[in-house]
Amino acid sequence: MALPSAVDADLFRADVSVTGPLTALPENLDKAILLAENSDFVKSVIGEELLLRYVSAKKIEAADFAAAKDKNKFYAERYFGAV
Repeated sequence: MALPSAVDADLFRADVSVTGPLTALPENLDKAILLAENSDFVKSVIGEELLLRYVSAKKIEAADFAAAKDKNKFYAERYFGAV
């Protein structure tokens, strides 16, 4: 897998001539999980067993997020509860 050339720019303000050739990140956790689950690259780096465990945990996390009525509260409690 070849990486694209580095971009030294503020991507939030950059012109489409800079951002157009870049591959966008997945729009949500479900899409990211699907990409990771089907990625030969990820599997080759972390191994099939760890990938299966990681994907399983992330699917539970995605389901918990989808069920949360207050998404901001979910984020605060899940990721910043110890702060």
